Amino acid sequence: LPLTFAAMAAGLVGSRILHRFGPRTMVGLGFLLTAGAVLSLTVMGQQDRPALLVISFILLGFGLETTLFGAYESMLSEAPVASAGGAAAIGETSYQLGGGIGIALLGSVMNAAYAPGVKHTPDVPGDSATAASHSLGEAYEVSGRLGGPAGSALRHAARDSFVHGLHVTLIVSAGLLLLGALAALRLPRVMECEGGPGPDPAPEIPGQGPAADPGSGARRGEPCGAESGG
Repeated sequence: LPLTFAAMAAGLVGSRILHRFGPRTMVGLGFLLTAGAVLSLTVMGQQDRPALLVISFILLGFGLETTLFGAYESMLSEAPVASAGGAAAIGETSYQLGGGIGIALLGSVMNAAYAPGVKHTPDVPGDSATAASHSLGEAYEVSGRLGGPAGSALRHAARDSFVHGLHVTLIVSAGLLLLGALAALRLPRVMECEGGPGPDPAPEIPGQGPAADPGSGARRGEPCGAESGG
């Protein structure tokens, strides 16, 4: 819930932030904020810290939505009007593909960091230790079947290994987010306004010369927002 509400808040103010700071700054700061939130979760250990968890998830939700909002709006504003649907489809496909790859990659990192600490638990049979290395839940089931000192040792080893694996996974996630912040440097510095490619020539009025331009709004290709000069 904290992540969801924070993402909703970021979406409500996203357009204002985008036109104030531009896509490059907005997406870059979103990645940095998300990386900071992820790193703050490494403070979590075996003890519950609800306040830290809520604050971290608020930062995480705001940072994620800020990044997505800036990236999508930048992409759609750069695409020609006739290709807007295709650009949106590419963005959605990239989002889904990135989510799937992220789950596979970070899940592999988590398992690689978790499993060794469980497999080498003293006084636990090899087959039981191997089964417990698959997940924390399975480790608890195996420790319950073993009982006694061996079961207790396996439970503590699994808990310690899970926290270690979680910390390693969070650090790897933060590293990937920082790479995303570097990639954001390739985005435009300012947001371009919608409209035509430029003002149309003023029509000639017989006996009066060119008519005044009836509209003074920004055209496509003109920067808008506070950074229109840079």
